[in-house]
Amino acid sequence: AIRAGRPELVPFLFAGKLHVNDVPLLYQKYKEGIVDRQYHAGRIADAAIELYSSASMLRRLDTIFDQYPEGSRERTDAYRTGSFALKLSDRKLRRALAELWDNDDDHSNDVANAALGWRKSS
Repeated sequence: AIRAGRPELVPFLFAGKLHVNDVPLLYQKYKEGIVDRQYHAGRIADAAIELYSSASMLRRLDTIFDQYPEGSRERTDAYRTGSFALKLSDRKLRRALAELWDNDDDHSNDVANAALGWRKSS
């Protein structure tokens, strides 16, 4: 767990936070088919990977901050690298979550089906 007294890590603690109320909305929009929809499962997996990655990076920074004094090169370098990684992870997570509701899946499927010579079933 990230200890109190690390104010430099506070901005990253809420990066990409998924609210519990988002889960019912996701289910309500896609019903039981969500498990069968590879696009959405992929996006959820991408979001989970970014959450795990962020947690790992925060833990690593916490460990380094315990090992090296404030102002040390190791600590400064770790913070610089870690904050960059966390920003990238946050961006990827937000994109994956946004694409659950705003995407071109139907159009993509129509184009793929047309290219394969399949007809859309109504």
